[in-house]
Amino acid sequence: MKLTKTNVEHVVADVLVHGLNTACVAKQFKISQRRVQQLVQYTKKNGRTDRYLGAVARGLMRGRRSPSYHKRRSTGN
Repeated sequence: MKLTKTNVEHVVADVLVHGLNTACVAKQFKISQRRVQQLVQYTKKNGRTDRYLGAVARGLMRGRRSPSYHKRRSTGN
């Protein structure tokens, strides 16, 4: 399942507000338990989820390089 802003907010609310188990929430949204833990951890630390989604969309949380990195590598600079 693709994590939208609404889904992320629901995941975090289920764990933090309603006190559900991360494994239960992960199963419900068809994502890994670790991803749920990361979402909750990020939200506790920063107080919001919007920047987390931006990082995921850009690939920064998946170990990928930024487009500017590839651009620099291809030109040899």
